[in-house]
Amino acid sequence: MVSLNSSMYVGLKGINAARAGLNVTGNNISNVNTEGYSRQSVELTARRDSRLGGLMLGTGVDIKAVTAARNNLIEQTFTQQTNQLGFHQEMYQLMRQMESIVEDSDYSGIDYSFQRFFSGMEEAASRPDQLAPRQELLESGGSLALEIRNRYNQLEEMQGQVNQEVKAVIDQINLLTEQIAELNVQISTSADEPNNLIDERQRMVNELSELAGIDVFEMHNNLIQVNLKNTGYILVGNTESTPLTAELNTANNNYWTVSYPFNGVQTDIGSELTLGKIEAKMQIRDSEIPALKRRLDNLAAGLIQSVNAIHQTGFAMDGTTTNLNFFTPFVSGAAGPDNNLGAAATISISTDVLDQPENVALSATGAIGDNEIGNQLAALRQNTTVIDSDGDGALDSGTFEAYLHETMAGLGSAINSASDSRDTQEALLIQTKGRRSEISEVSLDEEAVKLTQYQRAFQASSKFISLIDQLTGDIINQLR
Repeated sequence: MVSLNSSMYVGLKGINAARAGLNVTGNNISNVNTEGYSRQSVELTARRDSRLGGLMLGTGVDIKAVTAARNNLIEQTFTQQTNQLGFHQEMYQLMRQMESIVEDSDYSGIDYSFQRFFSGMEEAASRPDQLAPRQELLESGGSLALEIRNRYNQLEEMQGQVNQEVKAVIDQINLLTEQIAELNVQISTSADEPNNLIDERQRMVNELSELAGIDVFEMHNNLIQVNLKNTGYILVGNTESTPLTAELNTANNNYWTVSYPFNGVQTDIGSELTLGKIEAKMQIRDSEIPALKRRLDNLAAGLIQSVNAIHQTGFAMDGTTTNLNFFTPFVSGAAGPDNNLGAAATISISTDVLDQPENVALSATGAIGDNEIGNQLAALRQNTTVIDSDGDGALDSGTFEAYLHETMAGLGSAINSASDSRDTQEALLIQTKGRRSEISEVSLDEEAVKLTQYQRAFQASSKFISLIDQLTGDIINQLR
């Protein structure tokens, strides 16, 4: 009877193992489309034998663990590649936005307006005794100034928007690190296998890695530590998170700066935020947009300075009025490379000639029909010393058209480079996803096979228990 009872227990263990297998398999099937879910499996182990007489008999099976199919090295690779992709993808998108602001459309844009302006110059110079061409020249000059101002202002608006996005990304980073730390707590205190919690944590790590460059370290008891990449700044340490602080820098256009409480002191770490969307946004805000605005400033300052220098020497239609500005003179408030700062934001037609086409100076002598100044102004189109390219206040080499085309070509080249880097990282990430899928992804075909195996094991164990029960009943009946 003791042996039969032991056999009954062996059968019960078999049923429990089969039931656990069925439950895990069903869970896998139900999560086949869950992003980041790692396929789980039941690990079984044979129980220790027991002695019966001179024999060692098996005592059934134990459920050792429910494990998840994951490879930490692949997960680390996935995190690092997501860091890279987050940066290059964001750079590409933001630089395309910059390009869309300054590029020409069919009948508008800075280059198009330059062509109209100098065509108007040539037309006015060819008919110096007529008022209508001068009026058309003022209109085309006003349109050019408006185009430059509008594109510059749109870049400033974009810069402000990206600045707000920096703050939003920091808030997202802090939220994710707080959630990861909370999951560390749940994982470390879980009485059961925390596979689903670990999957959820990994999904958050992947989301975080798209925002900022991070290093992830495996710790004891399934915990992880998350650092800012290549720094000692700990975002998640065991069960606690350390938030980044975003502060408005009133001395720098109210831009958001990012700091970390290092040794109890808030330390500016903006230059150490590498990769992810955060570096891309800060680079666009602090470097790329200012560089493009500076080129527009240089273009506008060169246009104002070169046109006014010639126009001031000419005479209006009355033959006596002279020393007139065509564009409003620009007075710089900065020195060095930023000498032209703000020229593009303020360029406009001078009040000397605004709504006064008769004051457009085309004559060098004041004589009717003299167009010498008009010809000199028209010749600026091909002049190679009309751009203050280094912002030092002196006009140096380069035509307006060449400088503008060089600006667009440089931006286009940077966009192409960002696109190539993005495509490369996408391809690498797809490869890593494929490797991860081979290990962790649920295969419905494999799970169907397991269902059959566990079903048969369950049926066999049930049949075994029924048989033992029948034998036990027979023995009891014989003993009566």
